[in-house]
Amino acid sequence: MQKEDWIELFKLIPEHYHSKLVLNLTSGADVCVDTLLRFEREFLVFRGRFGGSTDEGRGFFVPYQNIVCCRIETTVRGSEMLEMFGVTPSEQQRKAMDGGMLEESTSISSSTTLAMPAEALGGTMPPAPGPSNAPATLVDGATAKHNLLEKIRQAKLAASANTAKPK
Repeated sequence: MQKEDWIELFKLIPEHYHSKLVLNLTSGADVCVDTLLRFEREFLVFRGRFGGSTDEGRGFFVPYQNIVCCRIETTVRGSEMLEMFGVTPSEQQRKAMDGGMLEESTSISSSTTLAMPAEALGGTMPPAPGPSNAPATLVDGATAKHNLLEKIRQAKLAASANTAKPK
């Protein structure tokens, strides 16, 4: 791609995706963009960090000729990609391109819970329950989080009571 093509492409990408851009350079390095600042004639100016590092907020001046590819490091719907180029797909095309992404992203089970072995909490494992005709109780995510944090607090309290030195 030529420098003009890169400039045009970066301007097409909505601003809310700028902080999710990753540039792959000819050196093989990945550079994670935080903020695109300027599109100069020969190079791109932005704040970011090298992939794999935690050094945020560094300033970069990257010649367009050194950019191999650019990716958005998050899930993007096909319809959103087309809209960046000014194409508005019909509702039927949108459903076909997005492949049910809307349903998948909003239907994450709220019954998902984190399990922690009782041994980790300082207790013993209860016996496995026998067969039961009772329906399984589902716990929403917020309740599961609260329950888990409460168990951890109780375990820490019990552990500190066991190790407390008499005065």
